[in-house]
Amino acid sequence: MKNLPKNTSFSQVKAAFDAAMNAPCPHNRSPALPLQVIYDDTKFTFESDDMWIERFLRMKRGDYDVEFGWDIQGRCWSSSPDVEISGARIMEECVDWHKNGWDFSRHPRGSVEYPEDHKTHNMDPRTISRIEASLMPIPGEVIRRSWYQKHGADLLLCHFDVWRRSQIEFGWCHSISAEKEIEIPSGSDEFWKIEGFIAPSIVSETAVRSSLTISDIDDGDEDWDEEEEAC
Repeated sequence: MKNLPKNTSFSQVKAAFDAAMNAPCPHNRSPALPLQVIYDDTKFTFESDDMWIERFLRMKRGDYDVEFGWDIQGRCWSSSPDVEISGARIMEECVDWHKNGWDFSRHPRGSVEYPEDHKTHNMDPRTISRIEASLMPIPGEVIRRSWYQKHGADLLLCHFDVWRRSQIEFGWCHSISAEKEIEIPSGSDEFWKIEGFIAPSIVSETAVRSSLTISDIDDGDEDWDEEEEAC
């Protein structure tokens, strides 16, 4: 088959396609976003996914009606793009993300340079690695980190929560569970600022990461995921 990414088989392309298409609410730096948008715009009812993939790999810039492409300044996918991207290039990005094991909804960035990179490197060269190790919440989800902190004779349970308010704005909150939950600071900012600078100044290295839903927090009945991982 023509236009396959270099050193990649069709089965690898199909695996990346399946993972990207099944990703809920991909953010604007995930290649799953343009793939899903263009798939919905161009797939014929009679086409199988394999047939569409083969046609998508041949699509040039402007071969699809929906206006969607790459925002050069923001380094993100946009419906008001500076440049439209070919199907083969989008699929190559999807394959790269899949090979790297990156979550199409939650991994915060790909392998290109981003506008914030030069800012963060000048302030703290470890910032990028901290951002890359973080998870970006999908809408309606809260990424929570929890740890115990000693306060006098007491051992207090602390939380640091991050949730998505829009494609570019994220909320965050630091709280302590005592007899009554105490909210300390909170705010909203771009994801890279929260994960690169705010969270590291608050969250313990022993913190455990979990995810829950906005409704779980609102109702006060927290439904923790079965899997937790050390940050």
